[in-house]
Amino acid sequence: MPGQWRRQINFFVISITIYPWSENPDESEVMMKTRPPAWCDRVLMNATAFTVVKKGNPIYSSFGKDVCTGDHKPVALAFSLDV
Repeated sequence: MPGQWRRQINFFVISITIYPWSENPDESEVMMKTRPPAWCDRVLMNATAFTVVKKGNPIYSSFGKDVCTGDHKPVALAFSLDV
């Protein structure tokens, strides 16, 4: 069924803005005001994975804030996992 995958995915809520950064190397820490955040700034997962991640004290962050990497900064999600 078209669109069914959308009902099976939870979105990890982010608390930082990582897009759209200036593409000018001299302004690597300046935000552009022309575009909204995009899907590449999110970590997507199904409901089962989301439940596991929530229990693992998730930390969502970005790196390369002081380096010009284009209009997106790489994102990272870290969490603890009991095995």
